[in-house]
Amino acid sequence: MGDRPYDETKFAEMMMYVASRLRESPAGATKLNKLLWYADIEHFRRHGRTITGAEYQKLEWGPAPRRLLPVREQLINSGQAEQVKTQSGDWVEQRLVPRRAPNISVFTPEELTVIDEVVERMRPLTASQISDLSHREPAWFLPAMQDTIEPELAYLRPARLTPKVRERARQLAAERGFLPS
Repeated sequence: MGDRPYDETKFAEMMMYVASRLRESPAGATKLNKLLWYADIEHFRRHGRTITGAEYQKLEWGPAPRRLLPVREQLINSGQAEQVKTQSGDWVEQRLVPRRAPNISVFTPEELTVIDEVVERMRPLTASQISDLSHREPAWFLPAMQDTIEPELAYLRPARLTPKVRERARQLAAERGFLPS
């Protein structure tokens, strides 16, 4: 994602760090997915590169990292984390709970600042609210379902987009190879 090569160790540590920061908040898999994306995309907006280089895809409930499931399974299978399921009304929350402290030495101070800011800004929101918020992001709504979300689309901000501007942005993204023609 962006000009940074994918770093699975860094991605796993960001997953562990965000999960550890959310221990006292309702935060299942959906919320974790979105916070990872928002941290990577916000860092891209500010610094022109993502934190982890992870590739995100457009799914029905918002952006999700393509390597989330294998990395999460590796963390669980190695005993570094566990997945705890809790019933909340009609919904089953699947929370990643770290069994060890995250290795934050893999992050720069600016990366940690962005991650912390995203977590604090999104902490009071439910998974549904964060999903709804992500659906207003051009980086999510411009690609086709299951396509890769190109980080450059993060420069388009949702508040400024009229339907006419959205269509023109989609057209330009397709012309420049960010979307299938």
